[in-house]
Amino acid sequence: MDLHDLVASDVLPEMAYTQKKAERILTALEKPINDHLLRLWTMPGSVDRELWIRDLVNWIDEIAEIVLRPTNTRPPHIFYYKLLFFEPFGGGAGIPNILRRLRRLHRQGFPVQINVAPDALLNRLQSFHRDLSGLCASTSMGEHQIRRFLNEH
Repeated sequence: MDLHDLVASDVLPEMAYTQKKAERILTALEKPINDHLLRLWTMPGSVDRELWIRDLVNWIDEIAEIVLRPTNTRPPHIFYYKLLFFEPFGGGAGIPNILRRLRRLHRQGFPVQINVAPDALLNRLQSFHRDLSGLCASTSMGEHQIRRFLNEH
């Protein structure tokens, strides 16, 4: 199989990292992932919707391909959930942190277009990350699977 066929295939081999490196990757992607989700969910008619989805597909693909060295095993679901949801929004910090992020997004030119309660956004984020963490811990996903997952959430 040549390089073109390998790159064009739906699922590529996972990337093996040390746990610290994998944590750094997820920590760096937490903010853009959650900000894009908030944009999608509060501005559903935006002309930028497909761009945000494309970014999310790439970032989710990046985290879903992570396996840990030296055993090449997938991290447990709590690994993803802790870094993507619990640290930024858990332990009572959820509503204030969502409001801060929405305020910052508003200053950046992304005003909320629908009226949604902050606790509903928090619950949606939690559900999204709970389901995403389970998927990432169990399997690698192709683009169509990630897009289907995003459409379902």
